[in-house]
Amino acid sequence: MSDNMTSFDRDVAKIFDYLYDNFPRPVHMNVNEIVGGTVDTDDMYICPKTEFAAYCVDWLVSEGFIKASGGNFAMYNQCVLTAKGLDALNSMPTSLGGKESVISKIKSGLASGSTEALKVAIGESVKAIAESAL
Repeated sequence: MSDNMTSFDRDVAKIFDYLYDNFPRPVHMNVNEIVGGTVDTDDMYICPKTEFAAYCVDWLVSEGFIKASGGNFAMYNQCVLTAKGLDALNSMPTSLGGKESVISKIKSGLASGSTEALKVAIGESVKAIAESAL
């Protein structure tokens, strides 16, 4: 797997985790804090790690997984998961007959630091969306 796809999986997992924990409340999202990057507004500098994560947010917005406004210096306003984003996370509670949700797999992968677990969880999320579009 390419470095970009590994970084995409990791960053999207962190973004989904943050927004899921705050759902349904729209929140301010400072991407560099979520991914551990650097932004210096005085020198107008965004580190490559934060810049890449901001591209991930932009993609998630354009594909309808999240709603957000802004984006200057990787800071977004009114960020919230959409119905499509929740569907991608397969967030049906197990008590209602749902299987283990993608968000719980993402949280486990983030806690353990397992890039393989994150890759599998994000892959399941994308597969679920592709199947629902058919």
